[in-house]
Amino acid sequence: MTGTGSPSPAKLESVHGNAHWEQLKKILKSDIQIFIVGQSQTPYDIHTEALTGLSPEIKTLVSENAEDNVVKWCWMPEEDFLRLVSYGYSGDFDCPPTKFTTKGIKTSPTRKGTPSATLTAASPSRSASVRSPNKSSPTGQTVQSLPIVSVTAGPASSKIDMSVVSSYARLYFFACKHNITALKYLTAYKIETILMARQIKAKDANGIKELLGFMMYVFQETTAEAEQLLRKIAMRYMGNNITVVANSPQFAEAMVKGGEFARAFWIEFQPHVVRAQSDT
Repeated sequence: MTGTGSPSPAKLESVHGNAHWEQLKKILKSDIQIFIVGQSQTPYDIHTEALTGLSPEIKTLVSENAEDNVVKWCWMPEEDFLRLVSYGYSGDFDCPPTKFTTKGIKTSPTRKGTPSATLTAASPSRSASVRSPNKSSPTGQTVQSLPIVSVTAGPASSKIDMSVVSSYARLYFFACKHNITALKYLTAYKIETILMARQIKAKDANGIKELLGFMMYVFQETTAEAEQLLRKIAMRYMGNNITVVANSPQFAEAMVKGGEFARAFWIEFQPHVVRAQSDT
């Protein structure tokens, strides 16, 4: 460890590899911009390269929404932004069962892109993460120190946190739209890992409702061939749980609503649905 308490370059290289360390150095040398995120309009100090380095499309998106070194992404949910930033810095983001922990990369308020940034210790939750006044902030607001979401293992759960799965799905379609291929496959993998490790229970009416809502969202958002992967994963999971889902009132309501999901589901699973309902 160095005198500042941050990992030495040699340690980082051994853990993350030379390629990642070179990319991280490039990120830490880049200018810092303030991102205003979500409905709460929470400000975050972010090294620009952590996001603009993901794809040319993201670079354009940042520049189009930037004014006086402030980028407004109020349309993006804060949790999605935190995962995107985590991916930008580390090439990964959290996967349940976890708790959020944040690591702040604190930089000097008088210099942009200082390469001597220090890594602070992880705090137990986002609410406990370091917040420090940034006098150079164009908004004059207190700004979140750079948040990097890391993984803390928690107890396994028999339930699926569909809010997390849905957030991953939003990030998946964001990656598809903005040509971040590696993030697209990473989010799809994480979603599949979560879903396939859990089974829907017949008594979990709310869980079935949330699952069907997720399915409808995926089918509604899938508009291009490049986005088909998540749709296939969702259908596979539904097929594994067809008996429970097909006999639920929530399923009947979803079919009445119609839409692309209902059409595709009926084409794919009609024989299985009829068999499942006749067995009860």
